[in-house]
Amino acid sequence: MYELQRLDEVMDLVLSRIGVASARHLDELTSRWDDITGVPWAGRTWPLSLQEGELVVGVDSGSTASLVKYDIQRVLELLETVTGPGIVTKVTLKVVTSGRERR
Repeated sequence: MYELQRLDEVMDLVLSRIGVASARHLDELTSRWDDITGVPWAGRTWPLSLQEGELVVGVDSGSTASLVKYDIQRVLELLETVTGPGIVTKVTLKVVTSGRERR
């Protein structure tokens, strides 16, 4: 007899096997981003993608990128408390000037 599994657990397993991060983790980060990161990240940065432990974060300008890049270690520690160990292992900043990539 087969054991029943929740669909989100099965999807997480499938996505992790093909190298795509859990959609649940990215959704959680997106919805709670400003609360998790705080100043100077809130309102000026947003998560774009999460794949193989790398979180790509959109920033509104080069000056914002310069400001927040020195705070990445603290944010990594905060993200670990939210998502658990090993989900986000690296943060990459990407300056996004068009509204298309902004969530």
